[in-house]
Amino acid sequence: MAGLADHELCVWIIPPPMSILVALDELSDHGLNGPALQATKQLQISSAEDWYGDGGFDVDHSLKRLAALPPRARQLGYGSVRAVGGPGRFTSIESRQAFMRFERQATAFIAASPMIALCGYASI
Repeated sequence: MAGLADHELCVWIIPPPMSILVALDELSDHGLNGPALQATKQLQISSAEDWYGDGGFDVDHSLKRLAALPPRARQLGYGSVRAVGGPGRFTSIESRQAFMRFERQATAFIAASPMIALCGYASI
């Protein structure tokens, strides 16, 4: 909610099994109008499958999507980006290893960008 209050572009990559409808309900439970925030493009919600790809994981593609966020924020009139995401359902050891490579490179990019980001993992 802090990113919304601070007029930042907010990106929420929801991990499975959460759906966008559930995410919008969660926002509503906190007094936020998710559809209105999406209409202004301040809030962008995407499933992990849509963001990363379903099943596999493409490091270069995901890094390009991440790198596009700060320019997109400026284009929309927001000063910075606040993002939170969780990994998708990676179906192979190779895709999980690729995601970890992405995280290492993404950490360096985020540290040098007008961005705050958090990767959340489900507890088991």
